[in-house]
Amino acid sequence: MTIDEGAVGWTPRSLSPAGVDEGKPEGVYARRTRIRKQEILDSALVAFGQKGFYKATLADVASAAGITAAGLLHHFKTKEALLVELLHQRDLVGLEGSADGALPRGRALLQHLVDTMADNMTKPVSTQVYAVLSAEGVTDAHPARHWFLDRYQRLRQVVAAALTDGASDGDIEAPDEVEATASAIIAVMDGVQIQWLYDPDSVNMSEVTCRTINALVRPAVPLAPRISAAPPPST
Repeated sequence: MTIDEGAVGWTPRSLSPAGVDEGKPEGVYARRTRIRKQEILDSALVAFGQKGFYKATLADVASAAGITAAGLLHHFKTKEALLVELLHQRDLVGLEGSADGALPRGRALLQHLVDTMADNMTKPVSTQVYAVLSAEGVTDAHPARHWFLDRYQRLRQVVAAALTDGASDGDIEAPDEVEATASAIIAVMDGVQIQWLYDPDSVNMSEVTCRTINALVRPAVPLAPRISAAPPPST
């Protein structure tokens, strides 16, 4: 069984959701390699979430995956390479529910953000590792710094475009400052994750995100929070 309910929603680059090149059948060796790499990534998810990137060692990851350090290095030559692959497998805003991989637009994108927060409440391990690495990544030398910098830039653009489209459609009130409003929504989403990780019984990330967006842009049809049956974060 995978971690976090493991790689649910995680899609390897240039492959199908199953991680298989759809252009040709997957051989036994290729399948075994793919499964082993995903086991390593699932173990790294836990190790980096619990200890952070710097304190977690490749030996920690290998032990959790049930292999030797040499076996791990066969698939990932360095800890940085492992981290990069882990981050590349994380969708921009959680698009596993999209059949064609396309982003929703306008009000639908804002509702998608609310729904994504509900999904994150069912994935405590990946939510924790994201929170830990995003905080660590502000340092200049951290290998995740540029990934997070690029992610925040793209996510601001996505949310700002949704606000502009929603206002043009008449679905929301046009905010005075689109970029600042987009940043505020993202800040609430990231901040409420921290509160939820500390006290999941008292905080509903989907509801808080929903209330924030409704208050900021007053949709003609208010967004609705989605309640998830969420396991508590690991401590």
